[in-house]
Amino acid sequence: MTSEELNTKMNDIQFPPELDKTKVAEKKKGSFFSKAIFTESFRSNRKSLFIISFFNALIMVIIVLILSTLHMNSTKRALNNMFSGADMESTLKMGAISHYLGYKQTSDAIITFDSSYESSVQSLSNAIDLADSAQMSIIVEAVNAEYDRAYDSSGDGLSDEAKHEYAKNRTMTIVSTLINRTNYSAQEKEIASLTLGYELDLHHENPYLSNSDYLIQSIPKGASDYLVSNLEESKRNDETKQKIKGILDEAFHNKYSLNMKSYECATLATFDLIPILIDSSSNNSYSSNLSTITDKLVEAYSNPNTKDAFLNNSSYRREVVANALLDIVTDYLQNFIYYSELPNFTVIYQTSYYGKPIYMQETNYTDDNGNKIFKEAEADSYMPDKFIKLSDGMGLN
Repeated sequence: MTSEELNTKMNDIQFPPELDKTKVAEKKKGSFFSKAIFTESFRSNRKSLFIISFFNALIMVIIVLILSTLHMNSTKRALNNMFSGADMESTLKMGAISHYLGYKQTSDAIITFDSSYESSVQSLSNAIDLADSAQMSIIVEAVNAEYDRAYDSSGDGLSDEAKHEYAKNRTMTIVSTLINRTNYSAQEKEIASLTLGYELDLHHENPYLSNSDYLIQSIPKGASDYLVSNLEESKRNDETKQKIKGILDEAFHNKYSLNMKSYECATLATFDLIPILIDSSSNNSYSSNLSTITDKLVEAYSNPNTKDAFLNNSSYRREVVANALLDIVTDYLQNFIYYSELPNFTVIYQTSYYGKPIYMQETNYTDDNGNKIFKEAEADSYMPDKFIKLSDGMGLN
């Protein structure tokens, strides 16, 4: 083909005259994610994907719950062990301290009670002997003489009662001076001062009695005032004073009418006085123990075979007190051993400090919304349907 024919053919084909200047589109880089493919795949498999996702979430929840439960159980066991250990430690410590104090106080009580008892009996015996004391008789005579002078000089315009009060008040100013010159103990001086006030009243009523008779009737009043003044305030009343005075009157009667020995009269009076003094104590345990000791003393005194030894031998009386205290301790230990041998059991209900089950008792009150108000109460009978149950596994031994 000639060149002319070739050009003619090229013109007929009509190639772009500027092919080399035509823009060629740039190729895009490849991607692993295709939105179209993902959308189509999700539409076709969405039910399977939902089921798989749900079970994956459920598995995660189960795992979290298991871990949480394990942690809570561990915490609960740790708390139980801590509280049980602390309670046991506290019990052991308090038990050791209580037993030590109990032993020490028991050993000291033998000497303390014996010396106190002996001191009380001896003081009462001395008070009984005051009525037969030459020194006290001289004081009574001097006091009565001073009273008579004061009564006569009181003036004619006053009534008999006014003259008596005037003379008594004036005479009592010298009583302390007269008593302080004696060798009496502080306790005896106080009783003597109280006694002389009653003696002047008696002298005013009957000026012809003997000094001994004045004292026999006056000392029980003064001694009862003294004893009552040493009791706690709630027991300082006329009823207690009259009881003590009656006991002392009997002691003076035994001495000066029945000719019993002063020490024996004081011993019998002390037996009767101790219950009154016990009643003034707010410590029930102390009162109970003291009653036990007193009963043993009375038993030893009442026995004809041991009466003389009891009255005349202080060592024997101390032995009686020691045996009484031994019985008290033995009873305590028997109770302690008995309770310690009882079987353990788990308390699954809420209890009070004293171990009684607690339940919610309805009151007659309501709150602002009209709801009934309940209060905690201790149960005195078995009614488990009302008891407040503890959480499972949280019971106490």
